[in-house]
Amino acid sequence: MCSLVRSNEACTIGYSVIDPAYCFKNRYQEVKAQVQKKLRVVKQQQLELEAANAKGNSRQVFQIVKSMTRKFQPRLQCIQSATGESLTEAAQIADRWEGYCEDLYHDEEGNGIEQEY
Repeated sequence: MCSLVRSNEACTIGYSVIDPAYCFKNRYQEVKAQVQKKLRVVKQQQLELEAANAKGNSRQVFQIVKSMTRKFQPRLQCIQSATGESLTEAAQIADRWEGYCEDLYHDEEGNGIEQEY
């Protein structure tokens, strides 16, 4: 006779014979923990918001509201080199900007005279 498989791996891998109640219980516990964690964060932000509002610190109030309502979007630090390859290291990016600015302001005629406008 087949015994029911009771493990988290069985729930995610998908064995043919598993206990659905066990999988539901594990998933419920995971989601509940995530919700409780999010609630703790929101409560802490609410307390900070109320304290900043009581002090009259509108800048901090705006920053807290912005962090609560806007979605995080990471910034991509990547530029192309002169040869067309992607540069992602901070030192490489700084060197590329230095070279670009030198090329941009390089006096092509070579007379070294500043132009008057």
